[in-house]
Amino acid sequence: MAAVLFDISPVYEDLKRGRLILTANNRQRNQILRAYHNAQSVHSNCWKEPRVQALGQWLEGLWQQLQLNGQAGSEKTLASSAQLNFLWESVIGESELASGLMRPHQLSGKAESARTSLELWLCPVSELDKWPEADPAFRLWYERFLARLDEHQLLTREDLQRRLLSAYHDRQLAQEENAWLYGFDDVPPLTAELFREALPSAQALDHSTQQPRSLCLTSAPDAEEEIRRAARWADDVLHAHPDAAIGIVVPDLGQQRARVERVFQEVFNPRAPAPEVSRTVAPFNFSAGTPLASAPVVQTALDLIALHLHPQTTDFTCQLLLDVFWGDYPQELPLRTACAIALRGKCRRELTGIQVRECVRALTDRFASAAALARTLEITRDLEREKHHRQTLPYWFERIQQTLSALGWPGSRRLDSVEYQQVQRWYETLDEMARLAHLQSGFTLVELLPLMRRTLERTPFQPQTPDSPIQVLGTLEASGLQFTHCWIMGMHHRAWPPAPEPNPLLPVGLQRQWRMPRASAERELNYAERLTETLSHCATTIIFSYPETQADQPLRPSALMQQLPRESRIGESQPAVFQDNYRLFALSGLLEPVAADFGPPLGSVKIPGGTGFFKAQAACPFSAFARYRLGARERDRAVLGFSPAERGIALHRILAEFWEKTRSLSALQTQTAAQLQQQVDALCHNAIAEIAGKRRGELTPGFCELEASRLSAQIMAWLERERERPDFTVEWIEKAERVSFAGLEFSVRIDRMDRLVDESRLIIDYKTGNAKPNAWRSTALSDPQLPLYACTLLPNELSAIAFAVINARQQALDGWGEQKLPIEGIKTPEAGDWAAQRQAWQLTLEQLANEIKAGFAGAVYRFAEAQRFDEDIRPLIRINEQRDLQHWLASQRKPAL
Repeated sequence: MAAVLFDISPVYEDLKRGRLILTANNRQRNQILRAYHNAQSVHSNCWKEPRVQALGQWLEGLWQQLQLNGQAGSEKTLASSAQLNFLWESVIGESELASGLMRPHQLSGKAESARTSLELWLCPVSELDKWPEADPAFRLWYERFLARLDEHQLLTREDLQRRLLSAYHDRQLAQEENAWLYGFDDVPPLTAELFREALPSAQALDHSTQQPRSLCLTSAPDAEEEIRRAARWADDVLHAHPDAAIGIVVPDLGQQRARVERVFQEVFNPRAPAPEVSRTVAPFNFSAGTPLASAPVVQTALDLIALHLHPQTTDFTCQLLLDVFWGDYPQELPLRTACAIALRGKCRRELTGIQVRECVRALTDRFASAAALARTLEITRDLEREKHHRQTLPYWFERIQQTLSALGWPGSRRLDSVEYQQVQRWYETLDEMARLAHLQSGFTLVELLPLMRRTLERTPFQPQTPDSPIQVLGTLEASGLQFTHCWIMGMHHRAWPPAPEPNPLLPVGLQRQWRMPRASAERELNYAERLTETLSHCATTIIFSYPETQADQPLRPSALMQQLPRESRIGESQPAVFQDNYRLFALSGLLEPVAADFGPPLGSVKIPGGTGFFKAQAACPFSAFARYRLGARERDRAVLGFSPAERGIALHRILAEFWEKTRSLSALQTQTAAQLQQQVDALCHNAIAEIAGKRRGELTPGFCELEASRLSAQIMAWLERERERPDFTVEWIEKAERVSFAGLEFSVRIDRMDRLVDESRLIIDYKTGNAKPNAWRSTALSDPQLPLYACTLLPNELSAIAFAVINARQQALDGWGEQKLPIEGIKTPEAGDWAAQRQAWQLTLEQLANEIKAGFAGAVYRFAEAQRFDEDIRPLIRINEQRDLQHWLASQRKPAL
């Protein structure tokens, strides 16, 4: 039997007699009904449905009663959320300001929220005139929105409450005596006035547990570990008390749902990611649904249509080609893979449906299924030709379904239960959208698809699954429910009470004056105090928790939690996440521990990649081995505009050509500012033109001009810094050298080497990103390129190495060298002496060279930030499993005798 989250005994007899309970939301209503039905099933096989209604259901029932009675003014229809959003989008989109808004459609939600606040808090729109900072645009939109509602005979829920209030005043509706209100923690003034008029003797139903309570406060190192400990604790409780009703309360569940679900899956079903494991019902259930548009099967439907309306990115197109939810995926996979590889090889940022069809036709000689797939894709040509025709919604929905069906959506694989429900919800949402037909006579497909996507993004999807003993809820959903055990997380000082978040379309002062939601810190504190008190009585065992850090910033418990007794190590007793996997593999006899820190030794003294191999080895030996020994590489990605690599290439070329002509500080100083600007501008335009020519028209002349101007400004600023240096002569420019070090031979290319006044040398490496000499510390040598130069090139003459950082934020020389050098930016090295520093580098670099020669490929990151640059080969490294794997291996070792 499912866990019951409401104690029915105090109200059981009154419900049998027909007393009304009005709840704040459907979840509370459902729990009361479940508790009542469970109680009735003990005594009877048949009983009358109790009068338990959620607020929305109660309001709609009263409105239907007025309509059935034929009351004047009751002929209007209650507007759906899709209709309200569409009207706001239309009003904002048609306004004079629409062209100046980057995302006018996103304003519809804020505008609807502002309207709701004004009307629920009984604030006349004329109050906006008293505030100079009030946005006149919103006032205009609001008036046009109301006019559209009247034009289409639509009614908002706030209008509905006002009309019901008027009906009670006029005695058109009878008052309800002795009703109960359940779960209303914050009642807007309009709703409160309606309650006083309709339910004059209503009482708040106490939903706190009357049993002795155990409350405590605990913490975790970070938010992820906090979620994991809550999951482990819930697992422990469920094993000890199989009949327990467990609540996991997450204040920002809407933003955290994906992470919470992932961690809970890892704890309760660690083998779920394995390909052979089918989707199973977990023992936890989420109160917050996910946007229907995020469901993979629905995304595929939208993407299949989008591909044939506009050019799409190469990544988008190739991912869609490899999608399982259309066509005969198992049979077509080799063909689709070949097509995706061919399309990526074009290195274009965007692709069209026509280009995809051409690519498939070009593969007919290699794949027998290519001809059939090409014919299937040809069906979409009709949709492409019609996309700008204005048609009715029913017409377009039928054409979309015909096209998707022809493309084999939702695929040949049998859908599981959740996917089947998502497809059904897709059809239901299209039926609901059909109600927009009387708001606008016709749409083009180009207009309709974004509207469909926005509607589906606002449509929550919650799969119907068997009842679960663990409920994961937001704070509002948890209010009013009763559990045996409850864990409430995220109670740190920055999140609880929540920070004010006033509506940007209304004056902040007005919102505070009328005490609207999220308007002031005082109101949020009062609200958080009430909700904390409610949650403190929701179970017999209650744990509040908070993360100790967030983004490397320390956190404290909320001030509302300070009086709670502290407990530690809650949820730490469970084994590591993947330990069960390792145990199962061990029992199967398939897992054999093998030392894999070393690959084959290097078979040649020549190594590829030059100093890049050393840099990768310093960061992660396995990453270095995978990239430079096994040939793993990140796929080329098309970009919008100039890529960082192209900008770096342009900068190097410009400065190389400049110093080939100029060669010395004295030659630089002889040029006037105008002459220098003219020379730099010409070099920038030539470099940008060469790169743009390779992109085959993807970069417009205007964009290239902007990029050339940007580069010119940065280089001019850099050359001004060069003018301030002591005298120098540029000796090497983009010089290629073959060097030997510790028995290894490799090629290098030196950006620049200067001969200084004292005949010593300075090597300079241009950087367009961030670069600091801290990366040269011998104990943490994360960027060994220039230290390698210092140890291999002109050892007796080199007196300094430096980064030339040239970007929008700075243009500066930053390096290490001999103390005597009078060059701004050249500092004393870590070792205090240049010779000592080179000796320290020599030892560290020799160790890296020995690792490379021995084939050392340990999967360990020596610098935390290094993982950011290995996202493309993370599945190969499997670094996230290492700690758990080592823990398991240690547990399998027999103790020594």
